[in-house]
Amino acid sequence: MKDIDKELKYCPACKDEYRAEITRCAVCEVELLTGEQLIEQLAAREKKLQSRSAEISPDDDLVVIRRGGLPDMRYLGQVLEKENIGSLLAGDMNTCAKDRFGNTMGHPTSYDFQVRREDAAEALHIIEAEHKKATHLAHHDNNGSDYIFNPAAEKAKCPACGHIFPTTERNCPDCGLGFGD
Repeated sequence: MKDIDKELKYCPACKDEYRAEITRCAVCEVELLTGEQLIEQLAAREKKLQSRSAEISPDDDLVVIRRGGLPDMRYLGQVLEKENIGSLLAGDMNTCAKDRFGNTMGHPTSYDFQVRREDAAEALHIIEAEHKKATHLAHHDNNGSDYIFNPAAEKAKCPACGHIFPTTERNCPDCGLGFGD
């Protein structure tokens, strides 16, 4: 917090620094925080982290929030550990290979990722934010993702560039995107 200048503004999403008269982040397009607001926000986050326990006890009420392979579930555990949210992996014995007599062999191929019920909503939010960051979906424009080329329609809107063109053409005249035969 010592590197935060109270006279400047900061983006709450990307943490970029701006002059005091600027109000929105040029990249994230969100309202900027003053240095003082950011310091308060970081102090509140630190207090919240200190109030949590990453240790799971036998008395905790756990809920499954994801199911998947061991490497992915371990990674989620590491992400939540940074936020001081405890997690537990439980192998699904139904996914283990079985011998010809029906005996379980080896390790499960699928694991339940569990957190305390009271941490579940925040854990899901953190995992979603991590997914967006890792896949760069937070900075991806999805505006054209629901456009469908319908050859029976009179006109189509290109999902790549947004150009409207007659469906008698199979390629977008603006960007060249093809729509099949």
